[in-house]
Amino acid sequence: MKAEVVCNTGPLIALSLLSCQDILSNLYRAVIPQAVCDEWRKGADLRPRNLPRGYERVANPHFDPALLLQLDRGEASVIQTALNRGIGTVLMDERKGRKIARRIYGLQTLGTAGLLVEAKRAGLIGNLAPLFEALEKQSYWIAKPIVEWALQMAGE
Repeated sequence: MKAEVVCNTGPLIALSLLSCQDILSNLYRAVIPQAVCDEWRKGADLRPRNLPRGYERVANPHFDPALLLQLDRGEASVIQTALNRGIGTVLMDERKGRKIARRIYGLQTLGTAGLLVEAKRAGLIGNLAPLFEALEKQSYWIAKPIVEWALQMAGE
């Protein structure tokens, strides 16, 4: 059985921009809180975007008030859903949310770059460099040190 991961909006957008959203469903069982689905719909533009196949949409949890003081509703729902369901990993690119998830709540964090590295290691995709270039051209920013780390981990 695949491990579960609770997903935030950013990585879902990145994967969709690359037409690689099925990477997620090939590697994990994706759990997406309603707040993230709402953010996804609000951000829809002229480019077609699809969520990964086979994901599970879950109702928004009752939040730890401290989460909503520090994070937006999507990130807070990702962390709270992971805690409520006993899922140890969250898929999130936003630095502050990742830091809170790890340091305060003890969750493992995975971002778009790490997911692409896992996909390459699993033989689901080829070279990562063109994917990071495509994201940059579409104005999806990932910090240069993270991209360099991912390329190194992928052996590029």
